Amino acid sequence: MIKRTHWLAGIAIAAAVAVQPAYAQAGRAAQADGWGTFLGASIGDSDFDTGFKLFAGQQFHRNFAWEIQYTDFGDRNERRFGTSVEASAWALGGSLVGLLPVSPEFSLFGKLGVHYAKAKVSGPGVSASDSDVELGIGAGLSYRLTQQLTLRAEVEDIGDPGEMISVGLQFRF
Repeated sequence: MIKRTHWLAGIAIAAAVAVQPAYAQAGRAAQADGWGTFLGASIGDSDFDTGFKLFAGQQFHRNFAWEIQYTDFGDRNERRFGTSVEASAWALGGSLVGLLPVSPEFSLFGKLGVHYAKAKVSGPGVSASDSDVELGIGAGLSYRLTQQLTLRAEVEDIGDPGEMISVGLQFRF
């Protein structure tokens, strides 16, 4: 199932890249404001362990963007009642992003979206998994390093899999 999820995330990112030529003619003024297609990755701490996120999207207005993302919350191994238990979770979803520029370099952002999330727990002779559609909400800060490269930090809560605090890079083209 995870291989299929990675495959679906790859298709979603490729689709975001494929529509870029249609937006390329938006003009230099839009590019100067930071509009355009973006790809990114981040790493952080989740309710499970160290996790990572891959995301892509399109800023279509000075204050709005859409974003798709794949989040891997990591694996957690615990010892319970003398046996080892492993838990993991991931989510795939999309969000509407609200942007509030504070200065030419700094922006605040908030996210609201819907995610398909899956969690799995396994131990000796036992395995269980659960999947559901979850509401995702997040907030963060971004700092434009160059015209194309942005550093961003965010906290996001995707329902049942939990929260993730992450730092990453976003590349705009």
